[in-house]
Amino acid sequence: MNIGFYQLQSAEATGAVLARLLQKSRDAEKTIRVVAPATMLASLSQAIWSEPADSWLPHGIKGRDDDARDSCPIWLSDDDATETDIKAEFYMYLGDKLPAPEVLANQGIGRLFILFDGKDAERLTAARESWRAWKEAGHTLNYFAQDASGAWVKKS
Repeated sequence: MNIGFYQLQSAEATGAVLARLLQKSRDAEKTIRVVAPATMLASLSQAIWSEPADSWLPHGIKGRDDDARDSCPIWLSDDDATETDIKAEFYMYLGDKLPAPEVLANQGIGRLFILFDGKDAERLTAARESWRAWKEAGHTLNYFAQDASGAWVKKS
């Protein structure tokens, strides 16, 4: 499985970065599950609608749009249950969320994105620990960090 780590300049950049990654993923006609703490879901939904201002990314939120989840190519949730919601090809993890072992073993998932605040020592440590464990498990890993202009620079 291909796992990409994305080190953000700050937590405030999360919504805009997520919207850009979602747009690229939708341009590739992928279905995406965004896994984030429940407290972030409403603000992420708002960012998806407004970043950039002329974008439109159809999505739903677990607990609010459950009746329409089969028609949502982007699904926001606070867990990564693979059997209960949409069948996503890409998974994106934000905040303190990381993939469960069954997600890592799921061959139907093409790519995982781990987005984290690089200035948060706890998140940085968790990302480094996950990197080591997943590298030993044989996953394909990539590491990107934002530069001062917000562009992505591949570090590994």
